[in-house]
Amino acid sequence: MTSELNDFHDSEGQEIPGELPLMAVRDVVIFNYMIIPLFVGRPASVGAVNDAMSKDKLLMLVTQKDASLDEPQSEDMYDVGMV
Repeated sequence: MTSELNDFHDSEGQEIPGELPLMAVRDVVIFNYMIIPLFVGRPASVGAVNDAMSKDKLLMLVTQKDASLDEPQSEDMYDVGMV
């Protein structure tokens, strides 16, 4: 699953690509400059992390609305996330 972005730059001026690997996170909201452990175990999450690491190391993190869902779809996630 990828996330489509419109010509964004981060606070340090790095250009963010138009599409990024997307990982849904449960029971946590990610904010700028947060340092937290992320437990990656679902196949889609492992795939997103591997995809990010093989390219530019950027990953879109989006909180899912219902933490009990194992395979959330786009409508199951909030509209705002963090790179």
